[in-house]
Amino acid sequence: EIHRTMARYNRLFGFLLRVKHAVAEMEHLSTLSRTWDEIVATLAKPWRRVYGRFELVMQQTSRIQMQRHHMLQFLHSVHSYLMSGVLTTPWAALIQRCTSANHIDDLIAAHHAYLAVLERVCLLTQEHAMLSNSLGRLIDKCTSFTEHATALYGSLLSACTDVSASVSELEEAQRYLGLPTDTPVAVIPATDETHAATLHPAVKSVLDAALLPVERQLPALQSLGRAFLAQVSSLVHMAQRLHDAASTHPLTHVASLLNFNGYYTRRATSVQ
Repeated sequence: EIHRTMARYNRLFGFLLRVKHAVAEMEHLSTLSRTWDEIVATLAKPWRRVYGRFELVMQQTSRIQMQRHHMLQFLHSVHSYLMSGVLTTPWAALIQRCTSANHIDDLIAAHHAYLAVLERVCLLTQEHAMLSNSLGRLIDKCTSFTEHATALYGSLLSACTDVSASVSELEEAQRYLGLPTDTPVAVIPATDETHAATLHPAVKSVLDAALLPVERQLPALQSLGRAFLAQVSSLVHMAQRLHDAASTHPLTHVASLLNFNGYYTRRATSVQ
């Protein structure tokens, strides 16, 4: 009996730890992305406006940031719901029953009642299997997104670093040749023939090669973002249907919590 009870506890708190880990990883990505954005903006400032390919990549990266925001909001909503359901009323009831217990059987009954409530709140009962599986897939998507986004920013930072090194080499060559160094060497000013400033061929060659890994990583992230929004919208509808069918369902307020003012429903529609 004690082994079955411990297995239930492990399953419950393993699930909660999985959610907390996903939240922590996504929050860490948010912190890193702000730092990386500042570094990339600084490194690319001298030349980004004259290189349309880089500007396009940055626009796509901005959309990735919005997808990260959607995922983090979802994880915060789920985490808040679970923590309030696990750490407030059920825990207080368990402590009260354990305090008033007169026999070991009373303690066992108190823990069984506590576990039953938690399993229902965390959607780990058989009747909630579809919701639990859907939620698990969404958490996996968030984790996968974090990994892909971290790799993307690493590639983007490497690209800008490579270009900065190329620019430094050009500046060093200019100084060696005694040429003026008061203008950015990465950008060739506009002439009567070109009518617009252009990127120095040596810098462009480095940047063309450095951006390839970034461009290869973007589609996977965009696909994850679209799949996430579609699936979270499906989860919201599923939760709402269960709520409509039984007002005592543990997800009485979850549909509105996750989909406040139709947030995810509208987002899922907009990416279809």
